[in-house]
Order: sequence, then C-alpha cells, then structure tokens
Amino acid sequence: DGYRYLEDLYQYGIEVSDVEKDFSTQDIFIGLKTAIEKKIWMIQAELGSAPEIDE
Repeated sequence: DGYRYLEDLYQYGIEVSDVEKDFSTQDIFIGLKTAIEKKIWMIQAELGSAPEIDE
C-alpha cells in the first residue's frame, strides 16, 4: 500500500508540475514514478502476482 501511495503522489506531482510549466520538476517526478512502478512490479513478480508473467 505504501508503494501505491507513493505512485499516486508522484502522479499528482507530475500533473501539478505540468500545470505550473515546471518541466525540470516534472522530469524528476517521472523518474521517481518509473522507479516505484518497477519496484511494485518486482515485488508482485516475487509474490507470483505480477502481470505478464508466464506460469
């Protein structure tokens, strides 16, 4: 749940920085969100519940 919360928070940061035309900050948020999405995927894979994994 904590990782999903961060993912949502980073998405919000992406949207706000877009409205404010602060593209440097937006790029940081995109990088953070990409990293947390990867972490979520790897945890799901370890638990055997990740999408796109052949059984």
